[in-house]
Amino acid sequence: LESHLHLHLIEHLNAEIVLGTVTDLGVAVEWLRSTFLYVRVQHNPRHYKIPQNLQQAQLEDKLQEMCMREVNALARAGLIVMNEVDVKPTPPGRLMARYCVSFNTMETFIQ
Repeated sequence: LESHLHLHLIEHLNAEIVLGTVTDLGVAVEWLRSTFLYVRVQHNPRHYKIPQNLQQAQLEDKLQEMCMREVNALARAGLIVMNEVDVKPTPPGRLMARYCVSFNTMETFIQ
């Protein structure tokens, strides 16, 4: 049994930002640590395209990179506003979360 959160992480992060659960990158990584994905990455990293035999700190770095990549994509698309301290949703980001619209569809709508 494996997690599929990594395939839709961007939509879930956006929803958590809209809810106010995730307010910065550090909180995003903490949130990710509370998921089934985090548990499975530790047991089967290859399934998630993460090298095996990483030290715990290296695994944490990979998860932070994963969060950072998705948060940056949300910011580039105009779905969130990000500064050095925190992240906040924009009206299109709120609509994406409210109506469960995929990131790719939102990018198309915005264009």
